Amino acid sequence: MTRTLRVIDTGLKPAHWNIAVTAALIEQHVDGRIADTLRFHRYRPAVLIGRNQRFAEACDVRACRRHGVDVARRITGGGAVYMTPGVLAFDLVIGRRVAGDQEHAASTICQALARGLSRLDATGRLVARYRAPNDIVIAGRKVVGASGYYDGTTLAYQGAIMIDMDFAMMAEVLVLPAPLDGQLTCLREQAGPAADRNALTGFVTGELTQVFGYAAAPDDLDEATMQIAERMLVDGMGDAEDHPPGRASHPMQEQAS
Repeated sequence: MTRTLRVIDTGLKPAHWNIAVTAALIEQHVDGRIADTLRFHRYRPAVLIGRNQRFAEACDVRACRRHGVDVARRITGGGAVYMTPGVLAFDLVIGRRVAGDQEHAASTICQALARGLSRLDATGRLVARYRAPNDIVIAGRKVVGASGYYDGTTLAYQGAIMIDMDFAMMAEVLVLPAPLDGQLTCLREQAGPAADRNALTGFVTGELTQVFGYAAAPDDLDEATMQIAERMLVDGMGDAEDHPPGRASHPMQEQAS
């Protein structure tokens, strides 16, 4: 029997809401209340700091305030990232029996993503490649960052695909250990008008469903998951203080990005 993958697009939302929905989807899947799910989403301008980072050391607070950039704390570890409406983010929440161990899952998912990105250019000149452990690169420059997390038998794998990006703004709002020169790129730089978000979601969905043997089932965010996310927001999910009250409902083993 073919497995079904729910495919949801929650559109452009504030950072705290997106973080809470990710946590709620994981909780629901761990508890066996939802099927395997792929969610696409986008952020209003925001810096997402890692769970264990100190607020003032992860971003330039004054620059964020000056430019109206929100700051929120992810439920996961890793470094701070800059998100904008030009970045297509995704959550893939699936079972261990489908995904395999973390290393296998990361390789399988990222190679599928690389194929999806490459399909944007029908001429074959756009070549995206997987760079272990969690990046996709074009001509050696990072265009996708991703990371995976296991909670029991649930894998939550997240990624951010840079379609459009203002790298000067990124450098201004983040506290970076080194200059960005030549390290990053975006699909608009590489593919021009072919870097279409709707086409990209279709290609990524197609590659992921094929590699894992799914049939895609377009869906909406269910009411129960939304209610859990709203409860988490009330409890402080996403707060960027150094000791935020919001936490994921289940501990996670993390694979560093």
